[in-house]
Amino acid sequence: MQLSSWAIRRPIPTIVLFIVLTVMGIFAFQKLPINANPNVSFPIVNVSVSQSGASPDELENSVTRRVENAVSGMAGVRHITSTITEGSSTTMVEFQLGVDTDRAVNDVRNAITQIRDDLPQSITNPVVERVDVEGGALAYYAVQSPNRDQTELAWFIDETVSRQLLALPGVQQVKRLGGEKQEIRVELKADRLNALGITAEQVSRLNALGITAEQVSQQLAQTHANLPAGRTQLNGLEQSIRVVGSRQAVADLTNLPISLSDGRKVKLSEIATIKDSHSEVRSRTRLNGREVLGFSVFRAKGTSDTAVAERVQSAVQSLNEQYPDVHIQEVHNSVDATKENYDVAISTLLEGAFLTVLVVFFFLRNWRATLVAAIALPLSILPTFAVMYLLDYTLNAISLLAITLVIGILVDDAIVEIENIEQHLHQGKRPFQAALDASDAIGFAVLAITLTIVAVFLPVSFVGGTTGMYFTQFGITVSAAVLASLLVARLATPLLAAYIMQPHKPKADNVEKTSRLKQAYLNLLEKALRFRKTTMIIGGDS
Repeated sequence: MQLSSWAIRRPIPTIVLFIVLTVMGIFAFQKLPINANPNVSFPIVNVSVSQSGASPDELENSVTRRVENAVSGMAGVRHITSTITEGSSTTMVEFQLGVDTDRAVNDVRNAITQIRDDLPQSITNPVVERVDVEGGALAYYAVQSPNRDQTELAWFIDETVSRQLLALPGVQQVKRLGGEKQEIRVELKADRLNALGITAEQVSRLNALGITAEQVSQQLAQTHANLPAGRTQLNGLEQSIRVVGSRQAVADLTNLPISLSDGRKVKLSEIATIKDSHSEVRSRTRLNGREVLGFSVFRAKGTSDTAVAERVQSAVQSLNEQYPDVHIQEVHNSVDATKENYDVAISTLLEGAFLTVLVVFFFLRNWRATLVAAIALPLSILPTFAVMYLLDYTLNAISLLAITLVIGILVDDAIVEIENIEQHLHQGKRPFQAALDASDAIGFAVLAITLTIVAVFLPVSFVGGTTGMYFTQFGITVSAAVLASLLVARLATPLLAAYIMQPHKPKADNVEKTSRLKQAYLNLLEKALRFRKTTMIIGGDS
């Protein structure tokens, strides 16, 4: 164990090493995301299928059961849960922990593709996506306006608020709460249909003129579309041609000609009432008893809760200034609790460091030795942040708990080194020589102390199940901090002691001053060593 001797005799590489580690630690601490909990990824895949107008029983037999049968035989599937509502079927496939989520998504997508021909043709394309259960929404906002109705506010949230917030770094999703999208409603007139020879009962089926409500809907769909119409060549350049059939205003839609089976054509406004309205309201949001619209903001995986929340709050304030007729109010956020936990953890960390240095001074009674221990403390903590940054960890409740817990352990190795150096100084040696002799003599003991702590905490990172996924950061963070303290004890502490400590007179020249408490302890220790068997029996019984 000549590592300490090398550090004392060649101080420049050791100083450069710890300067680099300190700078890296400070940089990493500033860049580490601050979150409520560790980033945990569960292998869960969602399959969503929609079929307009289909009943739950119909969807269960024609869609849900076939999807479940397709994915149930896949390797690693743990649970399959399906939810069926009118017109919608959602199947959640949960895989065993340890299965790669991206691979699970691809496997489920391939399985659904193979059975696509067996599913009804009228369904929308199945949507296969991973389920991110890392956390809920960061914040909830309410939107009110005295000059805009619910439809206009819904459009404002979807087209203005969502676009600006999604452009912010770290914002993954903006979900509107309440309200419905704008919709053009076409309601057929029974009296006009009668005038054209179409009875009210014939609106929904083929009649003498061959016009039905379904056929009117089909003509609307065909004329309200942009379709490709081939290609043309001009001066050697090939260009595509499109037929633009979409209407830009309700007035354009009222003049749309509808063909009857006898060759006649009538304007849509003659047989139907056209309204600029909204789709059916299926959710409502209330604030203090008043109906409002709202939206929630979700962050992207791997980003900081606090950083994303600050950007969102700044953007919302800008929107309030830009649109004075709309009031966007924050109702609830989960970031305040995260900030509070972070502040408490950091203050506890600083208090623990201060108390640790104070206890060291109380026992060593030497401000120079205490200074060496105080310098060793940040030198052990800061490289830990660099390791966390390299492993994509975050400052969360688990990792901060690990650092707070280990703060008192980090100076154990340094205290052992300093105390042994003190003993050699009392023998009359110069600090340089005392640091050389003491560090070489205590090297294996310091190594044993550190590896014992690592052997206790590191296995926590390999615990299986959901608990293990949350506590992975705990064991590795503690182990990284303790190993950093070992590096400090073997390199920085002897080097600092060699140039900071002062020589002492030999103990033979000093007048021994033993306190009563110390004398009582020495007497008890002497008796314990004299009566070894009795001491062993007492120790075994306790």
